[in-house]
Amino acid sequence: MDRLPPESQEQLKKMGTERLRVKLGKAGYDKDRLLEMDRAELLDAMAEATSDHNLSQEASQVPLPTSESGSVASEAGTDPLRLQELELEDRRAEREERRAKREAEREAEIAERKAAREAEERRTAREIKERKAAREAEERRAEREAKMEQEKARMQLEQAKLAHEMKMIEPRAMGETSGDNDGDDGPTSL
Repeated sequence: MDRLPPESQEQLKKMGTERLRVKLGKAGYDKDRLLEMDRAELLDAMAEATSDHNLSQEASQVPLPTSESGSVASEAGTDPLRLQELELEDRRAEREERRAKREAEREAEIAERKAAREAEERRTAREIKERKAAREAEERRAEREAKMEQEKARMQLEQAKLAHEMKMIEPRAMGETSGDNDGDDGPTSL
């Protein structure tokens, strides 16, 4: 942008983002790439395209030196034009280099985001697996405790039954023993 005169810079800044894309598309830029570019990148590209366009216009307006006979001058006379063309080619090459660098940076950023997303997915899957294993272990522990409680309740019931049976048998047993002693002391001796 710095290569343009201030009034041209202002005109570019006032231009809408979509209009910048349209103009750059007409200038030969890849339309898919234009959609990916942010406003700052679009402004830089438009400034470069405008600067290149201005140079090519200046080059076309430079009159070709002619000899007295009206023919085109020798190679030495076209040097300024050739220099402008070379400068234009250098700028285009620089622009392509910057574009390639931005593209490589963007691809690296995409790859980095993808790697981060995959790492996050693996971490999430691992956490889910760990939670599932913990939940299953808790369920097994709860089942063991429930079985132990059932076994304890069953044993208490058995003990209560035995205690009840003993209480029922004890009076009968006591009654039989005390009945033997009541009047029958056995044979009497003479």
